[in-house]
Amino acid sequence: MVKKKFSPKTKKSEEVVKYIRLKATMEELDRIAKLLVRRDLELLETKEKLQQSLIELREINIELQEKIKELEKFRKLTLGREIKMIELKQEIKKLKSK
Repeated sequence: MVKKKFSPKTKKSEEVVKYIRLKATMEELDRIAKLLVRRDLELLETKEKLQQSLIELREINIELQEKIKELEKFRKLTLGREIKMIELKQEIKKLKSK
């Protein structure tokens, strides 16, 4: 294997190139780290909004369940009233026919 002989200038220029590449890599890593921090903050904000929305949806669900119960109670009352009205009309009919 042939060993290449490097002059001090060649070694120094190779070190400069390595340094420049390393610096560029570090800058890129720094840029990526900042981007990740921003994304992480965005995710946290989104998570908080979703949690708040979930709380609101649960509250709305409870309200709707209460309204459904009220409507069912009202339906039972009105249905019972209507049945009673039909029975009374039939009784009046019977009494009129006698």
